[in-house]
Amino acid sequence: MHPQIFSEPVRRRREQSGGFARTAPLVAVTVVAAVTGCAAPLQTQIVGQTTAVAAMPGFAAPAVAAEIPVPESHSAQVLRYVVATPRAVQLHYQVTCPSAEREGTIGETFDSYRTRRLAELERERQAQARLIGSIVGAVAPPVSGGAAVAGPGGSASVNAEVNAGAAATDVARANLPPPSLPPGDTGAAIARGTVELGASAAGRCAFTLVTDPIAQDATGTQLFLELVRLVDVEAEERARVAAIRAEQDKNARALRIWMLGSLQRLGADPLARARARALAQAQAEEENRRRQAAADEENRKRQAAAAEENRKRQAAADEENRKRQAAAAEENRKRQAAQARADQERWQREQEQLAKDNAARAKVEREAAERRTQEGRARQAAIALRWQIWARLQRLGADPLARDRVRLAAEARAAEENRRRQAAADEENRRRQAAEQRAEQERAKADRERLAREEADRQIRLAREEGDRQTRLAKEEADRKIWLAAEEARLKADFEARTRTEREAAERRAKVEGEAAERRAREWRARQASFSLRWQLVARLQRQGADPLNRQRLEEARIAAREAEQRRQYEARAKRELDAAVARRAAFDLRFRMVGRLTAAGADPDFRRKRDEAMFREMDAEARGLETARVEAAERVRWETQAAIDLRVLAKLRLRQLGAVDRPTCPAPPVETPPPAPFAGATWIAGRYDWNGIAWAWASGHYEHPPEAGAVWVPPANIAVSGTLVVRPGRWVRLTIGAPR
Repeated sequence: MHPQIFSEPVRRRREQSGGFARTAPLVAVTVVAAVTGCAAPLQTQIVGQTTAVAAMPGFAAPAVAAEIPVPESHSAQVLRYVVATPRAVQLHYQVTCPSAEREGTIGETFDSYRTRRLAELERERQAQARLIGSIVGAVAPPVSGGAAVAGPGGSASVNAEVNAGAAATDVARANLPPPSLPPGDTGAAIARGTVELGASAAGRCAFTLVTDPIAQDATGTQLFLELVRLVDVEAEERARVAAIRAEQDKNARALRIWMLGSLQRLGADPLARARARALAQAQAEEENRRRQAAADEENRKRQAAAAEENRKRQAAADEENRKRQAAAAEENRKRQAAQARADQERWQREQEQLAKDNAARAKVEREAAERRTQEGRARQAAIALRWQIWARLQRLGADPLARDRVRLAAEARAAEENRRRQAAADEENRRRQAAEQRAEQERAKADRERLAREEADRQIRLAREEGDRQTRLAKEEADRKIWLAAEEARLKADFEARTRTEREAAERRAKVEGEAAERRAREWRARQASFSLRWQLVARLQRQGADPLNRQRLEEARIAAREAEQRRQYEARAKRELDAAVARRAAFDLRFRMVGRLTAAGADPDFRRKRDEAMFREMDAEARGLETARVEAAERVRWETQAAIDLRVLAKLRLRQLGAVDRPTCPAPPVETPPPAPFAGATWIAGRYDWNGIAWAWASGHYEHPPEAGAVWVPPANIAVSGTLVVRPGRWVRLTIGAPR
């Protein structure tokens, strides 16, 4: 089924077989399993279910209308609906509940379904035609041929191609039957959806379905409604535990009040613990205040010492910075003086270097201009020689191709254009150099004037540095001459290598072009010979009675047989689909008749729901009984424990009235130094205080031999149990090391 478009989010699934009666329980179980599986703390409970079937078509009443009661619930509730239509019909649905409302459209009209279904069948038909074409194309690949003729006045070529696959596709597309709906295909569909109600008040949910447009047949449309409650098990458990704890706290407060009254009647002081706690708190606050004052005094002293140390460190740092700044100022003064001298010398060297560079640049440019002139003359001579060769070849009867003439003319024009551009560029360079020389002369004049003004100040310094400068300039001049000689030799070698490389490349290119022309001529002659041989062979085979189209006819026969087999399979599949649709329609009719007959005979359609509700009530009653028994047992244990505590308190008070006194606190044990062990494997047992009924008696430590191998001594311990000091005596314990069982 094609998925329909709904105005509200719903879920649909195509039913392969079976009826609505077998689908509804399965859907409910699946939804419950999905909800409980995806959200473990939630428990799903089915509150109610109802079913409605559309009667004969009527224009005054809705196609289908159903209601389901909604009980008051603090947990989230969900209304699930399933709409099954035996044919394509567009329905407008409206849901009205106490806490939610929704409306929208379900399904599509029969005209829309038929148009969409015919389009799908047409696409399948086109796909079958393309499949036939691809099979034929795989067996008989495309055949292409071509011919070319060249003469004195021009050339011509013809290419032809035959695609057997495309031709087979067109033939199959023309011969396959047009698409049509198979009998019984009325567009039956099933739509599902949910409405979130949340925690709602008591009421009813009404669900109505109306044909839209009205002039449609909705007979047999079924509507299934199911109300489900989502119970948060953890939240209910937390609420139940909170109620139990509140009740326990209430009983504890009542018991505490009763105990305080009893103790006061027996002469006890109920505020003794509060006064002791207040006194301890006051002492703790006084101790904290004293400690805070001592800490504040210590912090003040530490801050004063740190401030004095920072002051001394800052004074030393300031003195060091002053000395460093003075040294830096002196160093900067010396560096600036040296920099001024270096700038003057560098300027003089740059002026001399600039003059020499200009002379060298002018010389290189003159040589480059002469070289370009020679290259242009050589290129003109080569072109003239080539034209002479072509003219001689024409006089000998050769027919050069027009393309070559055009290419040569274009090359001549390009050479002339390059020569003209080069001359213009040379003229522009000459002008730019002249302008640069004039600007340089002006700059030199300005520099001379500035130097003349500064000469008076530099005269004394230059006199001392003249000797060193002359020596350095002589050395630099020698180095520059060596560099210029090496650069000139390198430029000459580069020019010769480039000239040789260009000459070799031109020779290789001419050789490759000649070989390519010869290869194309050989290929053309071989192709002409193969075409001639093929036609001679075909003519000879036809004269001997051979059929050149035998393979094509065999392939056409094979394609026709395959098309017939595919047509037979398509018809068989259409017949099976028709039989399945008729059986499905019969199953729907039989189910509707059985449901009506059982209802008329007195059957209860809500039997399963009532049975499940009774089972849930029994489970709830059993759970409440178990919880009540657990609460009663816990309360009984609490009362017995409290009674034992009360009895102990009364016994202690009675003993004090008879003159008994509390056992004094055990003193701290003295520090013992174990002597050397008297024998191997001896274990030291520390000393301890024991109560002899009157006072604490000290028992000194001693060595003992373990009763068995692997035994260790566990010293005694004092454990407080419900306010009573319990003494656990020391004992030997055997340790077993091994894998746990």
